[in-house]
Amino acid sequence: MADRQDNRLALGVMVTLGPHAVEKITLAPRDEGFFLSFDGADSPLIKDQVVHWFSLYLEGEAGSVDFPLKMASFPSFSERVLEQMQKIPFGEQKTYAQLAHAAGSPRGARAVGNICRDNPFPLVIPCHRVVGGQGLGGFAFGLAMKRQLLDFEFGLKGLKERTFLGSLGKLAR
Repeated sequence: MADRQDNRLALGVMVTLGPHAVEKITLAPRDEGFFLSFDGADSPLIKDQVVHWFSLYLEGEAGSVDFPLKMASFPSFSERVLEQMQKIPFGEQKTYAQLAHAAGSPRGARAVGNICRDNPFPLVIPCHRVVGGQGLGGFAFGLAMKRQLLDFEFGLKGLKERTFLGSLGKLAR
């Protein structure tokens, strides 16, 4: 069932719902358009919250997650990395090394890459915003999708900033 379709981002998102939380998010490339679908338990409240979050994401407004995520038991470093990852703003990136340092392990860049690869909630915990010091690095769903997501976010962020600055110019006249 499609709950949200948008043509600016060619991406399929499958959200697996449990009775009390989102259990997993899977991404898949599409030829065109954004498509959000659900699998698993029938959780109308959580489903509505997820649809709302993704609607905001497509407008560049997605902030903190207001729906429950079924987090596995992660080691403490992994938990710190995932927390730091959630703080990366829309349209911005951090390197694996920067994230490792922020999570308390300055030499843990490779471990950060593994944590990104195993992230069960891509986009919501934005592992695609974590890049290598010399390039994109990797992405569990492929580098083409990582590039598409970063380009989409950077484009929306740039459009918002240009629109805001343009409105400031109109006010000054």
